[in-house]
Amino acid sequence: MEKIRFSNNNIIPYDIWFLDSIKDFNERKLLLGRTKKNKVVISLIEKRITDGRVFIDVQCGAKAEKIINTEKNRILYTRQQALFCRKGKPYGWTYGDNKEIHNNKGEIIAIRQKRCDYYGNSEVIKEYKLSN
Repeated sequence: MEKIRFSNNNIIPYDIWFLDSIKDFNERKLLLGRTKKNKVVISLIEKRITDGRVFIDVQCGAKAEKIINTEKNRILYTRQQALFCRKGKPYGWTYGDNKEIHNNKGEIIAIRQKRCDYYGNSEVIKEYKLSN
């Protein structure tokens, strides 16, 4: 479990946002927490693409709110979405599903390959057209 280190205290984040990559950084995440005095504390963790060095920026109060507002548009998914039935593309353990596509006469005209997860999400990987 990741923690936010602020003023010699370890703060357990109430949420983690996994963020989209930007020009120079990837593998970005934003940890959100609160101090004992109920101030917002964030920790922005990002990895520089050129050399792989990890940067951690911890902010509190107004600066933290400003970073939260700018990063809201870059959220790929949150920790809650990852833990509880993330919707969208298949996530976590997946399995394959092949489905036959029939025409009005009952003949097989195509086979669709899908990747599915255990939350009900699926995506089409390939579709093979059968020629008659």
